[in-house]
Amino acid sequence: MAADFTMQTNQVNQFDPFLPDIPARRYTYYRHFREHDPVHQGIALTPNASTTWYLFGYDEVAAALRDDRLRRRRAGSPSQATLAQEIRPFIEMSTSWLVFQDPPNHTRLRTLVNKAFTPRIVANLRPRIQQITDYLLDTAAAQGGMDLIADFAFPLPVMIIGEMLGVPVTDRVQMRQWSAILAAAVDARPSLDIFKQASEVTLELQAYLQHIINQRRHKPREDLITALLAAEAAEGKLSEQELIAMCMLLLVAGHETTVNLIGNGSLALAQHPTQWRKLAFDYSLITTAIEELLRYDSPVQMVSRFAAEEIMIGDKMIGKGDSVIAVLGSANRDPAYFTQPDKLDIGREASSTAAFGFGIHFCVGAALARVEGQLAIGTLVQRFPHLCLQHETPIWRPHVVFAGLKSLLVTF
Repeated sequence: MAADFTMQTNQVNQFDPFLPDIPARRYTYYRHFREHDPVHQGIALTPNASTTWYLFGYDEVAAALRDDRLRRRRAGSPSQATLAQEIRPFIEMSTSWLVFQDPPNHTRLRTLVNKAFTPRIVANLRPRIQQITDYLLDTAAAQGGMDLIADFAFPLPVMIIGEMLGVPVTDRVQMRQWSAILAAAVDARPSLDIFKQASEVTLELQAYLQHIINQRRHKPREDLITALLAAEAAEGKLSEQELIAMCMLLLVAGHETTVNLIGNGSLALAQHPTQWRKLAFDYSLITTAIEELLRYDSPVQMVSRFAAEEIMIGDKMIGKGDSVIAVLGSANRDPAYFTQPDKLDIGREASSTAAFGFGIHFCVGAALARVEGQLAIGTLVQRFPHLCLQHETPIWRPHVVFAGLKSLLVTF
């Protein structure tokens, strides 16, 4: 089947990330373009977008994400005043997120949020992450199996980010639902209905977070919102709207990517029983295992930039205003950088995965995601060394930017 698919892609003139079978065959598809046209003009991720270039090679991706001529915001974007009222709340909020900012605003916001993600704070979360992991797996063990996504990969990170934000336990199911809708809205080509839902969620979540922020101003606690408020007080550079936007982003990014790391990583190991058993009997491999799983099936497949001026990438001249899509998933399978890249090897020597990006937008929550991945997957494998998949064909979510499973039924 893979050979047939490769032959079919030889007939494809433009890369199209919206093909229905991409989730199951993305790496074969990437390989075709990486080998034949690594800086490729393809189908736009958004309707009516400018000329769109896809970067498939590791060197091109790493260089582009470190190049300050490639920005997160496109000059001359339509005024927000022209947006339809029914989608304006989400658009206005999301465009103020840290990940969509350029210097100097990005530098200011990044400096502040870094204060809430210090190595000490992340290290202090380990016991709680392990406790939640054990609780979820105890529940699954009593049932003899689970949907690894719904019963484990989804609830674990939302519980952690919920605790970091100081969200009451009773509200975390709601937080999970809000996060899923917002994640769908920031993926490629969301429908108008998704935008409308995301705007409704934005208004609800704004009011919810505003209430928590007001509580923390009067009664500080050991949580992330209190830390951000302390940074705001010290620096005097974080507006109320920016604080709410930061919390909203952390909910989505801190949840979505970790769900995909746990789900995709568990699937990859389950499909390679030798690697599963290797980790089950040698936990010391967990650090390199997580780096390999991040490389092998990246939680985020691609990130976008806009050219602020003409720029040469590879042998192509990228025009001012053009979209540039760095395909992280392809970079992580580049044989010029990784030996036998299509082979899963949890003992692979450490190398710089592209999974969290490069440059000033390197994922601020990378350390937390790694710790969650290590404890979740490491404990899962040790607890259930004989875990079995119940379906040969994984069920993928219909996302382009975020690569994640909708369901993964397993027994022990």
